[in-house]
Amino acid sequence: MPIIIDFGMMQSAILIIPVSFYLRKVLRGQDSKLSRKILSNLTLICMLIAMCGLFLTGVISEDVGDMLDSIIGPPIPDYFWHDIVADFAFTFFMISGILVASQFILFPDILKEQIKIKKYRTAQILLAINSWILTPIFFGFFYSVPYLWYTDGFWLYLPLWQWAPFWEWLLMFSLTAWQTATFFMLLKPINRALKAK
Repeated sequence: MPIIIDFGMMQSAILIIPVSFYLRKVLRGQDSKLSRKILSNLTLICMLIAMCGLFLTGVISEDVGDMLDSIIGPPIPDYFWHDIVADFAFTFFMISGILVASQFILFPDILKEQIKIKKYRTAQILLAINSWILTPIFFGFFYSVPYLWYTDGFWLYLPLWQWAPFWEWLLMFSLTAWQTATFFMLLKPINRALKAK
């Protein structure tokens, strides 16, 4: 039932808001360097834009988007309502992932001292591979192959690498991977703070 997915996207977007503010706090740390403040604030802004896109993707699902397109027309010629909000979510979650992975490498104290990950080098490498390499590749392929799912099963006769939904799901999994890994890591300092009280 698509409505479950739609509500799931809306709820996820709302629930990630406080996590994003906490992520900014952890990324900034105690360091007063201007570059670190700018990068942490930029990450927060990108996360908030991505969550607006995710929330609106739940509101303007493909079915709702088709209705809007037929009633009032697309806001930009050949660029439809659902596609616009989904593109905001995909693009800004990808940029957020790149920023987070970059900060974990530029400022190793985030993982080593603030979050206190024992194998922080492994975490840096895995997040960098996912955010710097895999996600942009999946993003590029998804936006370069035609939207062949609209053509009555024609995509069934194409090789997998020309199938847009394949790249869309890989992109979704890679975006989910960096968020899940990062958010689970953030539980460590939260649990330490709760134990200290």
